[in-house]
Amino acid sequence: MSPQCDSGNSNRLKKVHKFLDAKIQFLWWELDEIYILCGPIILGILVNRVIYGLLFALVAGKIYSSIKSVNQEGYLLHFLYHHGMLKFKNCPDSWVKEMTE
Repeated sequence: MSPQCDSGNSNRLKKVHKFLDAKIQFLWWELDEIYILCGPIILGILVNRVIYGLLFALVAGKIYSSIKSVNQEGYLLHFLYHHGMLKFKNCPDSWVKEMTE
């Protein structure tokens, strides 16, 4: 059975976007990399040390992108969860190894 258009016309198929699950990007950076780059710059502006913030942002961005390119998707979230820095909704703490009903 083929997918049909919502208008009721069975002769036409729906066109699905090629990159439906693609992450949000600005130029060549993904959204999580933009957060890593903008955070230290904004902090540097607030404490009146813009150059240090810019340098730290570039170094942190390079480290983050290299970690991200080597490991699988979602690695950093699982790393933060495993070390207790992030909690997932409806999940036990990371240090719980055995569970009972």
